[in-house]
Amino acid sequence: MAEDLEQPSKRRLLRKWFSLPSFRASSAEKLDYYEKMMLSSLHTPFLQYMVPIKVDGEVYNINTIETVFVDEPSVMCKYPLVLVHGFGGGMGVFVKNIDSLSSRYKVYAFDSLGCGKSSRPRFPTDPEEAERLFVDSIEAWREAMGLEQVILLGHSFGGFQVTSYCLRFPHRVKYLVLADPWGFPELPKGPLLRQNPLWLRVMSEWLRGFSPFALLRVLGPLGPRVMPRVMSRIRPDMGRKYSDVLESGDIIYHYIYHLNSQTPSGELGFAALTTPNGFALRPMIHRIENLHPDIPMTFIYGENSMMDTTIGERTKELRPQSFVESHVLTNCGHHVFCENHFDFNRYVLNVAEYLNENAPLSDCDL
Repeated sequence: MAEDLEQPSKRRLLRKWFSLPSFRASSAEKLDYYEKMMLSSLHTPFLQYMVPIKVDGEVYNINTIETVFVDEPSVMCKYPLVLVHGFGGGMGVFVKNIDSLSSRYKVYAFDSLGCGKSSRPRFPTDPEEAERLFVDSIEAWREAMGLEQVILLGHSFGGFQVTSYCLRFPHRVKYLVLADPWGFPELPKGPLLRQNPLWLRVMSEWLRGFSPFALLRVLGPLGPRVMPRVMSRIRPDMGRKYSDVLESGDIIYHYIYHLNSQTPSGELGFAALTTPNGFALRPMIHRIENLHPDIPMTFIYGENSMMDTTIGERTKELRPQSFVESHVLTNCGHHVFCENHFDFNRYVLNVAEYLNENAPLSDCDL
């Protein structure tokens, strides 16, 4: 709150203007429709419900799905797998993974606090407090679900969240899978940053904290018609990634549009954690060696990703007494979980084998 009061009045007014709900052409009903279109491609039966959680005295709802089985597979891992999406995403992006992963795991996925159909609170502008709210919401969700220990899988910003969660609640995590995680490397220093002109550096700092998806809301009624078309031309690969499981490649564009044209919340929480250059203000690489040594990790990157794919190997060096593996998958980029879902799912399924092989005899299904 103190930081809000210190912001220039012009910046504060513009931020409020960009966030006005009157500019939205989306709605909870439209988001629900396209989410259903995404989830309709699943063959595994699942339940969907809102999970009420309490954080800092406030009650929020977390949109959740849970796979169910008539006959549980004999090879089922005893620990559930929880999928956490990245920035700008929702649980529906994992539709190319859930069926395969359900052959070994009971799978849960949810819209992170401030995202998708989950509650959208006002996030603190302080980076440490914003990160704490994301983490506390995951812990409150776990407690509400009655899950003792879980396997956490986070993509991009979701990877940052679940790693932060592991640092605070290591006894609740059996294994950590990071899919092209954001927020690990430190901000580069030196000539790279000085190359940016002064006006660009000033503008980047001035705009810091604005809603990244403000344009979707400013377009108003034109948004649902314009933005999916623009996205399909700028990122035609997104439609191709899901064309084999969705009735139409346009569904993913509409889903992404309606995810991010709602009242800004999680996106502002994310903005509070970032530098104007898109790096984390509190890089995870500086904290990863504090992770409990008994928590094994798997990094999965795409070879064409904009993320630093060397972080997995650096983490191995920082955690010499722990199990850490890193894989770089071919023919894919940042969205490794859907661009090369066959190899991605295979590595995630291998986690169950690792846990069975390394579990105490009392934990094995003999």
